[in-house]
Amino acid sequence: STWGNIPQSITMELHYFPIRGRGEPIRIILEHVGQPYEVKNVNSAEMKANAGTPEFPFGQVPILQDGDLRIPQSNAIVRHLGRKFGLYGKTEAEAVGVDVVIDAVESMKLEYLKLCYQHSFSDEAKAEYANLRILPAGQNVRNQGAHFAYLNSVLARNKPSQFVVGDQLTVADIMLFDIIDMHIRPGAFSVVFRAIFPELVAYHANIASLPNIANYLNSSRRMAQVNGNALG
Repeated sequence: STWGNIPQSITMELHYFPIRGRGEPIRIILEHVGQPYEVKNVNSAEMKANAGTPEFPFGQVPILQDGDLRIPQSNAIVRHLGRKFGLYGKTEAEAVGVDVVIDAVESMKLEYLKLCYQHSFSDEAKAEYANLRILPAGQNVRNQGAHFAYLNSVLARNKPSQFVVGDQLTVADIMLFDIIDMHIRPGAFSVVFRAIFPELVAYHANIASLPNIANYLNSSRRMAQVNGNALG
């Protein structure tokens, strides 16, 4: 059996566009565990023409091909890899904690993607986003459960661990790293985010320094373009 902590020798395939996007946490996990993988660039028109088929079950990517398993839905892929490679916590409580962080990050990501694709990172939309999701004033209002103070508190409650759940790296760390990474770039919210959440910035730097992850982040394998519209 290849289930558990043993990497497969088989090469996995990640079907996605040539951007970071929702494929980035998946790539980071594969790089961290040393799992061989190939990136297969997807043609959008072909994907939509085959939407609902076994090839593209939801007309979307990323899709991971792991042997006979063809897995759509980015968070399902993350969870599969977490279980497969022992990155899902050591107890039931830690596994629950991993799921909570994945879902909390998804709440934030959905709002970020609206800012990117519906509002094109306009100054007005960025200001509203910062007010609701980064600045202290947004913490106790209706905000779809998406505020970085909440994620910051989850991390703080797990001290003295340097990870967000338990005392070793899980896929929750990769997801939290990725959503922070989206926000601390110069085109996004670098100045305000670094001022308000130095703990999250330090945590991001720590995850980025793990050897296999650092190697990937500094390699040509990492896509330069973050989002499909090249904004943010």
